[in-house]
This record gives sequence, C-alpha cells and structure tokens, in this order.
Amino acid sequence: MFEVNKHAHTVKYQHKIKLWLQSHYVSVETNVKEGNTSDALFAYLLTRENSMVVMGAYGRDWLSRLFHKSSADVIIEGLNMPVFIAHC
Repeated sequence: MFEVNKHAHTVKYQHKIKLWLQSHYVSVETNVKEGNTSDALFAYLLTRENSMVVMGAYGRDWLSRLFHKSSADVIIEGLNMPVFIAHC
C-alpha cells in the first residue's frame, strides 16, 4: 500500500486495510510519503511490476480540471498497469 499526502499522515483505516490485504496477498508493504501526489505516485509506480492501482475519485469543478491534470490520467497514459477508480 502506497499513499502520498501533504502532511505524511496515514490513512484512517490503514491497519484494517493492511490486514485485509495480507489475507489475500503474500507480501504487503506500507509506504506513506509527503509531497506532490501525482509526481510521487508516478515515480513509485515506475519501479513496480505486477501491480494494480486503486484510487479514489472526488469531484472537481471544470476550472480545476482545465488547469490541473488528474493523477489518474497521468498514470493511465504513462504506465502499463491496471487502474481501478472508486468513486466515493
């Protein structure tokens, strides 16, 4: 599990998510990074093989979409791996 956010705090239910992942996968690692989400996530995923990306989607207004490309678009266009986007 890899997370990037502005303040390097962990996901609210990180422990439960990790337990669930460990029940389905042999190896589960947890990484939390501080910084720019798109850049850090893309750089991390460049080093990964046999991975799947799961992202949450939150609504943005048209002005935001006009000036800022979404993190999902960068990953979908730049990497060859499956991406699942959950609309929350």
